[in-house]
Amino acid sequence: MLRADMFHRLLRCGAVAGPSSCPIHIPFDINPDPTRTAIVLPWEGGPGEQSRSAEACLAEAVELAGSIGLQVLHTATVPLRTHRPATLLGQGKVASLCEVITEHAIELVVVDAALNPAQQRNLKREWGCKVIDRTGLILDIFGERARTREGAFQVELAHLRYQRSRLHQCWEVDPFQRPDRRCRLCRGSALRDA
Repeated sequence: MLRADMFHRLLRCGAVAGPSSCPIHIPFDINPDPTRTAIVLPWEGGPGEQSRSAEACLAEAVELAGSIGLQVLHTATVPLRTHRPATLLGQGKVASLCEVITEHAIELVVVDAALNPAQQRNLKREWGCKVIDRTGLILDIFGERARTREGAFQVELAHLRYQRSRLHQCWEVDPFQRPDRRCRLCRGSALRDA
């Protein structure tokens, strides 16, 4: 069965016909509810060190999220003194944001900065929801706005290249050498077991 987001991508690039020309009943809602979103802006430096204010950067991120139909329920500007290698943010701020995320039942957190794959994975684990950075958000916007098949394929290729570095390195575990260990890409448990 196709997921709704996969169907929308196929519909945009013209690979499947729209619902008006399709006599088959589609078992899911074509217009799903907007995704409940929070936007976090890690802010480093004082007022004289950057040319734009934190409020302007946060307003831009909210507009970007709104342009693809995300429902922004919470915004936060987090001052950064140092970059934490595991989560970019300090543990106290991660914990306080976790409370807000569970309180508002947030499904997606957009971190308006560049996250490396480990930081993205750790924040996803801590917050219990999907986490994307600014690059992921912009790629989603380009994917929504692509009008031609070539444009949609180019955006999809860029998105796959972006996601390639964020996959667990499951391919290093050979299931034929160790038949008792199964490679589970989504959970990444094959690497922990190996």
